Amino acid sequence: MKNKKNKSKKLPKLDVNTKKRLTVFLGMSIVIFVALTFRISWIQFAPTVWGHDLQERAYRQQIATRTLTPRRGNLFDVNGRRLASSIELETVLVNPTRLRASDRSEIDRMEIARGFSYILELDYEEVYEIYEMLNSDSESVRIATGITHDRVTKLREWIGEERLLGITFAPDSRRIYPYHNIASNLIGFTRTDGHGAVGLEHSLDRLLAGRMR
Repeated sequence: MKNKKNKSKKLPKLDVNTKKRLTVFLGMSIVIFVALTFRISWIQFAPTVWGHDLQERAYRQQIATRTLTPRRGNLFDVNGRRLASSIELETVLVNPTRLRASDRSEIDRMEIARGFSYILELDYEEVYEIYEMLNSDSESVRIATGITHDRVTKLREWIGEERLLGITFAPDSRRIYPYHNIASNLIGFTRTDGHGAVGLEHSLDRLLAGRMR
């Protein structure tokens, strides 16, 4: 028997298209590596360069306060008929320092102001008031209060479509009187801060005022 000699297998030569694809892949890998290195260096050394500014911004965010209005109790007559009650609403809040798109890109704040005014059905002059609030240095500005559930739903859908960050909602309430002006002098009414001003709303304020737990 004759021994068969193993012939050495040669690697196939790469065609031009394959070489181009490998070159592009290598180039993209280098770009991504350089970008990641730059990003890590930025995170590592940025606090030493802008440490004071970052520390001040973090401090303002940590001490930012938000006043939540507790729901006020109902007022009934001797027959159990409701004379006064509170309905649940919401307040729209914006943090101008964090207002941007979800991809961290900047946005047209005038267009955002127009969006708020359109959904909330505000006057044209109020668009510029909202625009000024969106450009303030405050950590939290109140765009509107007493927003109904339907409006809040539309706002949330709009925020999702525009992919916006920095917009939040806080619980709110409004006092309503089913019998309107009947016995209004006796029942009284509440102030803007939610506490009773006159009548039973005032005299029974300690019992009716909500408590935060």
